[in-house]
Amino acid sequence: MNVNILLLFLAGLLSGLAQLLSKKLVLSNHQSTTYTTVVMLINAIISIPLLFYRFYMSLSIIYWLLILTSVLAFAFSTYFSYQAYKHADVSIVCILQRLNIVLVAVFGVLILQEEFTSKSVIGLSLIFLGGILLVMEKFRFKLTVGIIYALITALLVTVASILDKVILKDFSPFTYVFINNLLVGLVFSFKKGLLADAKSLVKKHSLLLILTSCLMTGSFILILIVLQKNEVSKTMPIYSSVSLLTPVLLGIIFFRERSKLLKKLAAMTLTIIGITLLY
Repeated sequence: MNVNILLLFLAGLLSGLAQLLSKKLVLSNHQSTTYTTVVMLINAIISIPLLFYRFYMSLSIIYWLLILTSVLAFAFSTYFSYQAYKHADVSIVCILQRLNIVLVAVFGVLILQEEFTSKSVIGLSLIFLGGILLVMEKFRFKLTVGIIYALITALLVTVASILDKVILKDFSPFTYVFINNLLVGLVFSFKKGLLADAKSLVKKHSLLLILTSCLMTGSFILILIVLQKNEVSKTMPIYSSVSLLTPVLLGIIFFRERSKLLKKLAAMTLTIIGITLLY
């Protein structure tokens, strides 16, 4: 099996497990901005050793503007992701967030001039149908707060993914892991009352936070390593398929998220088939 595919499978597995732990974190009733800030800053601390391996970062102002844009997109995607977990099952949130595969593929073609085939169109259609299936009630669309947050997350992740592909042309992925996490962690750090809430969160859930950060950091570096040399429209589908399967299946099993079980399984099946056709 291709080494890149193995790395993406591992990245997806780590990400899926991190999403399950994130769901557990938000049940502790802290602010979503607090989760985002604390987790990302812990990610940055964990990734400090990576600065000593193949250190390289661009000095171009253009690239740093792209980084700031990507950081803001990723920070708010993380924020809305936590908001979605508060209002919807983790399995539904994860499936809807995979709609970013469609957007990544489309923008990959339009902006990065990546190849697109008829098989890819079928794959994207199945992914779209999988997402639509979850938000329909008696043949009507029912947009709940959690679903809206999940869709916003998908859009923002798309923006960050496209920008990261460009940024990696003049950045070491190992260096960028630290820079990205640090800057994302600083976005909400000056919010009033955040420090006190962060202290409470760390005191109560330090082990869970560290474990979540280790999983997220490991997943991110693996994605960046593969993304640097491969098309974004082919990198993200494999990663997303595994990161989708993990929380949906484990969410059903361990969180007992049995509501709309048949819909979840049908949507997951359509999404996985669609992702397979994309590659």
